[in-house]
Amino acid sequence: CDKARAAALARSLGVAAPRERLIEAPDDAGKAWGRFGAPLVIKSRREAGRKLIRYVRTRGELESAVTAVREASGEAPLAQEYVSGDGYGFSALYWEGRPVRQLMHRRVREWPPSGGTSACAESLPHEPELERCGRALLDALGWHGVAMVEFKREPRQGAFVLMEINAKFWGSHDLALAAGVDFPGDLVALLEGERLGPQPRVRRVRFSWPWGGDLWHGLARPGALPRVLLDVLSPAVRKSFRWSDPLPHLYEALQWLRSAPGALRELRETR
Repeated sequence: CDKARAAALARSLGVAAPRERLIEAPDDAGKAWGRFGAPLVIKSRREAGRKLIRYVRTRGELESAVTAVREASGEAPLAQEYVSGDGYGFSALYWEGRPVRQLMHRRVREWPPSGGTSACAESLPHEPELERCGRALLDALGWHGVAMVEFKREPRQGAFVLMEINAKFWGSHDLALAAGVDFPGDLVALLEGERLGPQPRVRRVRFSWPWGGDLWHGLARPGALPRVLLDVLSPAVRKSFRWSDPLPHLYEALQWLRSAPGALRELRETR
């Protein structure tokens, strides 16, 4: 949950991580700006269960971004270089340090588009380098339970760059269920003392969360809207919405209405 220590561990294992600086002294933010340039990412040092992150595009925005993250997290934030590229995830269930289930995926679209949760994603049955990077970290930690290791793939060298380790069930695990990997059911089975069989074959699946960010992504990036609508309407794309179970989606819609002011601000910032 300590992102700075996770990045240090990654580098020691030969896994790429962004350059960063802990903002403790008054001049640390300015030094980070001078070293890493714009956009500069200001984020909470620890996983807080919610996104505490600001993207700083001008020098004049720096102080207010640092103050906002510091006050929300209660500790010194991290200044981090921005890493472009698509988002990837290595999800796994470990039991007493041994991997028993895994799934890899690529984020097709995110909300917010500048970097956030999956709005549309695809499972990856085979991606050896992503598997190496994800396993290296969880093996070194002697992991026990579920986790999702987030990466971005740097477009020039193609390296997977660590973003963070989610030490909990992740928001996009609907995709794992659709691809044939039942992380929740398998975890319950292990807790009840059962032995799991071999890893099931991972199906290649495209999954959209229309009310969970995909439609918002299309509004923020009009060029992507035709593809968003095509995926939302296509029977070949799996979706979180089910007519047979509408109440969760009603609750999700109410959540989005409640967060509309922040979402509109995010729309302006990502354009």
